[in-house]
Amino acid sequence: MELSHPVLFLPGTLCDERIWFPCWKAMSIHQRAYVPLQWAESLDQMLALTDDRVKEYGAPAHLVGFSMGGYVALEYTLANPDKVASLTLIGYNADGLSKNEIASRNNIVSLIEKGMYKGSSESYLQPYLHPSNQDNTKLVSYLASMNDDLGNGVLKAHIKAATPRPSRLKELTNLDVPVHIVAASHDLIAPLNTLEHMHTIAKDSTLSVIEHCGHMMLVEAPDKSAKAIEDFLAQRNQ
Repeated sequence: MELSHPVLFLPGTLCDERIWFPCWKAMSIHQRAYVPLQWAESLDQMLALTDDRVKEYGAPAHLVGFSMGGYVALEYTLANPDKVASLTLIGYNADGLSKNEIASRNNIVSLIEKGMYKGSSESYLQPYLHPSNQDNTKLVSYLASMNDDLGNGVLKAHIKAATPRPSRLKELTNLDVPVHIVAASHDLIAPLNTLEHMHTIAKDSTLSVIEHCGHMMLVEAPDKSAKAIEDFLAQRNQ
């Protein structure tokens, strides 16, 4: 599929380009690029990396962000709406982090800094997958390998860069950029009802729901996720 503007993909917490590989294989988008957020140690660096890619591949660009990548993509769009052709937010709740979520994140950072964080890949991934996929050894191994390769240093940097995270619901109501919200039916991290609410209040939005998936819908159902992304971009390309 030929698009008028490039498509830039942003990963989630403790993810790199491997989170997108299954989707990319199912896509026919040629003008795509990746924003390596695993290189960044702060939100400012994440936004700078995004801007570098936008400048390199040409503005306005379609931004596609997964989870934390959705947060970064939205922050970039709010600051640079003229550089963004559309915004796709996957598994990202724009209502910010609760006090309990912030406390949990700060606790993980503290444990990492003390050398006491022992969270295994399996326990870390458990709430991110649909129950039917939690015993899928091939899928779990794929995600665990990515997480283990990046390690606690990247996890700490990602948590600190995206914590605290203010609510951006008010900004969505006034955003003059087309927004595509992609939700998973069984996402415990960004629950479907919260993303449905985002859709109802966003000024110009489309909602896609990926059934029988958890937060890791990009690898749990890559074909469906890729189709949702491509269908939206094709509509905006007309």
